[in-house]
Amino acid sequence: MWIVSGYLVVCVGSIINFFWQVSNGYLGYGFRGDVELIASVFSVLANFAGWWFLSQIMVETTNQRPLIRKALRFLMLQSLLVGVSQLLVVYALNVTLWPVVALWAFTLGSLITAIGFFMMLRIYSRNSPVDDDETAVERID
Repeated sequence: MWIVSGYLVVCVGSIINFFWQVSNGYLGYGFRGDVELIASVFSVLANFAGWWFLSQIMVETTNQRPLIRKALRFLMLQSLLVGVSQLLVVYALNVTLWPVVALWAFTLGSLITAIGFFMMLRIYSRNSPVDDDETAVERID
């Protein structure tokens, strides 16, 4: 659930950023800018929805465990690097501005997501045997 929660925080940050930019007149300057502004919101919503559905996947065989562990390591690294880079940006800015609130949400969401990937990695790194005949062994959360 940490992963989905982290992406939910990122969604909130993206929505805050969208409304801040719209309220400051950035919508309507041109086609490219409008598409980028709208696409940024929908991309994080799509990311959240995708991970919501992926969290429902069940691991059915031991052959899938190594692939899941590898994927989780890279996803954890990606989230951690994004969180750290955003943290460095946030510390360089004035904390009273609304866009900084959105950056904090991106930062915290990325770090929460990295924790979620780490926790999932721990689940799949355990040496508990999985019977190939079982239909649903573990739920990815």
